[in-house]
Amino acid sequence: NAAADVRLIQIVARPDGQFEERDAPDALPSRQVTILQPLGSLFFSGAYKLQDDLPDPSQAERPVVVLRLRGHKRIGSTFLKVMETYAGKLRQRGGRLFISGVNDTILEQLEKTGVFEESIPRGDIFPATSVLGESTRQAMEAAQRWLDAQAPNP
Repeated sequence: NAAADVRLIQIVARPDGQFEERDAPDALPSRQVTILQPLGSLFFSGAYKLQDDLPDPSQAERPVVVLRLRGHKRIGSTFLKVMETYAGKLRQRGGRLFISGVNDTILEQLEKTGVFEESIPRGDIFPATSVLGESTRQAMEAAQRWLDAQAPNP
């Protein structure tokens, strides 16, 4: 069962510049960038399991997520729908979804399905590079810049 092998982890940037893996939180914090990485198959039942595991944004203000997809060669249409839905939930709370570690095949899939026009602007997607962690760092910095530019809620 592909869903049984799906896990969602949180990646936390440490003060020394290294990254640490943790269990993904149940709920998103307000006004912080949360880096999440799905492990395992992102097709069909795996995508639904991931949907259930994504941290709840409903109590957060301006929650921002960087979803790291490095190591995934392709994604399924179910996973695309999960991402679009989650991006919408983040937007409803004044937040945003960024994606990092995207290979050329996934980038092409995103372009063909029109995800860019609807849910996730092309500028919020950071293609994988040969340097491990580089696109995630770029996405994290862009997400933090975006967050810093948002006016505080009255």
